[in-house]
Amino acid sequence: MLAAGLDFEVVPGCADETCLLTDGRAVAAEVARRKAVEVWHNTSGPRLVIGADTVVAAPLDRGGEVLGKPSDADDARRMLRLLSGATHEVHTGIALAWSDGPDEPEGTVRVVSTHVTFRDVSPEEIDGYIASGEPFDKAGAYGIQGGASVFVQRVVGSYHNVVGLPIDDLLEMLASAPA
Repeated sequence: MLAAGLDFEVVPGCADETCLLTDGRAVAAEVARRKAVEVWHNTSGPRLVIGADTVVAAPLDRGGEVLGKPSDADDARRMLRLLSGATHEVHTGIALAWSDGPDEPEGTVRVVSTHVTFRDVSPEEIDGYIASGEPFDKAGAYGIQGGASVFVQRVVGSYHNVVGLPIDDLLEMLASAPA
């Protein structure tokens, strides 16, 4: 984000990412909010905290399941099969939390959604991709900027959203946040 003119400090959080909500947009918003508030509570002084979370929503005709990071190779295989030959949604929640004092932070949340269409992906291609190790820390078990780029036929919306952080939307939110 330095290329966007932002100077920041990365503060890892440990907010609970489990969510009982079933709508992808709502899950992304809630988990992003939790992350921002958790880090805000564990830092001090006047500050603005950014939290983000990305989820993938399987196509509705395939159950519409909200897909986070796979738990193992079988889970990654299941997710990639769900996405193969279909259009799914990628939702990224961006949350800002701020306060000048010790009171609970104020904040705002935005969700950016992008439609991604995968071509039909063979079982052998899925197994090869899983063997690369890349799917295990990514929502929906794939990274569009990596080896799974060959699975993608079309992206409608923000490519940066699918990578994990829609910078243009973040910059717009920051422009309207208190200084």
